[in-house]
Amino acid sequence: MPATCGGGTVNFTHDPASSWPVNFTWNFGDGTVVANPGANPSHTYAAPGAYTVTLTGDHLGIVFSTFQQVITLAAPPAVNFSSDSPVCLGQTLHFTDTTPGAAAWHWDFGGAGTQGGTAQNPTFHYAAAGTMTVTLTVTDVNGCSASAAAPVTVYGLPAPVFSSDSPVCLGATMHFTDTTPGATAWNWNFGGAGTQGGTAQKPTFRYAAAGTMTVTLAVTDVHGCSASAAAPVTVYGPPAAAFNSDSPVCLGATMQFTDTTPGATAWHWNFGGTGVQGGTAQNPTFRYAAAGTMTVTLAITDVHGCSASAATPVTVHGLPAPAFSSDSPICLGQTMHFTDTTPSAAAWHWNFGGVGVQGGTAQNPTFQYAAAGTMMVTLAVTNTHGCAASAAAPVTVHGLPVAAFNVSSAEVMLGTPITFTNTSAGAATYFWDFGDGIGASTATHPTYTYPHTGTFTTTLTAQTFYGCADTYSRMLRIVTGMRVYLPLVMKTP
Repeated sequence: MPATCGGGTVNFTHDPASSWPVNFTWNFGDGTVVANPGANPSHTYAAPGAYTVTLTGDHLGIVFSTFQQVITLAAPPAVNFSSDSPVCLGQTLHFTDTTPGAAAWHWDFGGAGTQGGTAQNPTFHYAAAGTMTVTLTVTDVNGCSASAAAPVTVYGLPAPVFSSDSPVCLGATMHFTDTTPGATAWNWNFGGAGTQGGTAQKPTFRYAAAGTMTVTLAVTDVHGCSASAAAPVTVYGPPAAAFNSDSPVCLGATMQFTDTTPGATAWHWNFGGTGVQGGTAQNPTFRYAAAGTMTVTLAITDVHGCSASAATPVTVHGLPAPAFSSDSPICLGQTMHFTDTTPSAAAWHWNFGGVGVQGGTAQNPTFQYAAAGTMMVTLAVTNTHGCAASAAAPVTVHGLPVAAFNVSSAEVMLGTPITFTNTSAGAATYFWDFGDGIGASTATHPTYTYPHTGTFTTTLTAQTFYGCADTYSRMLRIVTGMRVYLPLVMKTP
């Protein structure tokens, strides 16, 4: 009889050749003896091993036949297997059979819809996470079969989730925040050429160029399972701040600034100089309080909230410092001389004051006033930068006195004193020249006696306190006897 798997039932068959009434006794070799169990008994062995089965036939107590046969009950295979459980969803699970003497295998990987396999060391890819019971049934070379089961675990993957403060402006630091449940390790790829990843849970990153980048976060959980998620982030480029002005200007003039930045929505100007306040208009004006070269800075913000600035120097030319002198005061009829002393003047315009008085453009002009008085003279000068300023100063033209006198007679006898009656107006001092080369007087109403006969011209010079003078002359005849005469009056202006 061939070997039979232990722990199973063995069927025995015998063919009695005698027609005698015979008793048959079966000794199954495991301590079990059965009399007359029937022609074809069966026996179940509790354990594998080699058993001597004895069949004895007797008649009336006399044994007439004995038959023995050794049967072997093979032990069932000791099924055993291992796996690389636990694994993460998406990974392949490897199974390794370690059953000695196995000749055939059948695997049941557990779980709805999972098909078995017949390879000794199969692999399996689970479609869902969970704990599954895997059963291996092994058949050995004796045809004996046995099974073993063990649980395997497939961990679900983490669900990576992250946020950022995208969009940001170029130069700003972008903050990333991982919100993945159960994550224990992180690896970030911030996208873009040359951008290195990071392993912090909440990293920051500053991009070197504007654009839209794809950021990828790979997370690992407590089971060592990994998954990744990606999202775009945007870095806006800075606006191209630009402006112009009508620099240079002259001190006191208003400077106009014009923003030429495309897409700007807000502006802040710093006009330079201590204490100079900025402005928020797009195209402001500004009047500087002092001359010089100032650096003007425009900071602009665009629709994305990104800022940039541009700076350029502007120049405010100082005004000339007009200065002039004159030979004021003068007397009416004299020419007044004006002298410009302004540094770096390039052009001049004079207003000599008075109704109808025309100006001049010479640097050092002269002017003769038609009337006495005090006039305000104004000099407007322009320097080499085209900046103009003016200065004014009064000049005085003193009026002339009116010299006049009377005499008692234009012809008198030699030796007769002549009384001169001064009728001048506006004079303060007088000088009389009696015309004979001898006599002179500073009296107001002098008396003079000519020592010789002849015709003499008496001249009165009347002078004001300011030195302005007028003269008046009359011709007198000194005779030795009386004669009729016609008076001759001469006046010298």
